[in-house]
Amino acid sequence: MNSYNLFIIEALTPMHVGSGDITYGVVDNLIQRNPVTKIPVINASSLKGSLREHFEKKIKASDTINALNEEEIKYLFGKSTEIKTEDDEKATTIKSDSEPGRMIVFEANLLTLPLRSSQKVYYNATSPQILKDYLKYYELFISKPNENNMFNNVLEKFVNPQLTNKDFVIFEDLRGLEIEDFDKGEKFTTKDKDTDTKFENFLKTVFQLDPSSLAIFNDKIFSSICERKLPVIARNQIDDEKGTSKNLFYEEVLPRCAILYFYLGEEKVNSTSNGYYDKIKQYITADNEVIQIGANYSIGYGFTKMREVTP
Repeated sequence: MNSYNLFIIEALTPMHVGSGDITYGVVDNLIQRNPVTKIPVINASSLKGSLREHFEKKIKASDTINALNEEEIKYLFGKSTEIKTEDDEKATTIKSDSEPGRMIVFEANLLTLPLRSSQKVYYNATSPQILKDYLKYYELFISKPNENNMFNNVLEKFVNPQLTNKDFVIFEDLRGLEIEDFDKGEKFTTKDKDTDTKFENFLKTVFQLDPSSLAIFNDKIFSSICERKLPVIARNQIDDEKGTSKNLFYEEVLPRCAILYFYLGEEKVNSTSNGYYDKIKQYITADNEVIQIGANYSIGYGFTKMREVTP
């Protein structure tokens, strides 16, 4: 049986994982998004490529203390094999055939987005649908704790009704709070202190979020924020010889302190594992491991820390 593990990605710096789409709007380079919801994501192929490149660089740097060797990388990420074939018109030719790796990489979905506020540096913003999607994957791949139903019921019975007239709910009693351009906030409550406590503890343990810095926004508002209000940075390509501007362009980024989540899995052969998968889990969550995802490494984009969520 395959095994799966849940990981959190925290952006230490702005991140640009480009969509590759041609755009004729104001922003030249857009980030990857879910095609339906327009919520930012990191496609599985992009995430897998970043992880592979990270460990291949360590081999080249002879970092033997904290790296996978070539055999382990090929087992986990896949490899290309050379096949010799005979052709009537030409001499022997060589074709490349791809062999998939045993590690299963899922796309990284957005969990929270940092938004500036009037009473804190920022709040971690999310929405009921984002939380429900996270919990759906959690139930599918990790475990089914008894409180899952409680959490979903609280979202449906208390959080969503509050958000019909309010922009967001928070977990502190703050007056006059503005988050981004929104000021219609309300303190979350179910009128049952025991349920409130369980709900907040569930956010801490299963989601690994601090309720004191969390704001749950109306789904439509949060989608609009993700689609229209992400930072856009002006970039300028300079002519090497003359030092003049060759090309001014605008690039969308996922801001520092954004939090995403993704799953890794291992396709076991005959229900057995050789330990390579456990090794990469250990390495990507090590205290000193900083993994770069996406473009613009040379200007500090995409530096992240990862941690595993355990039931």
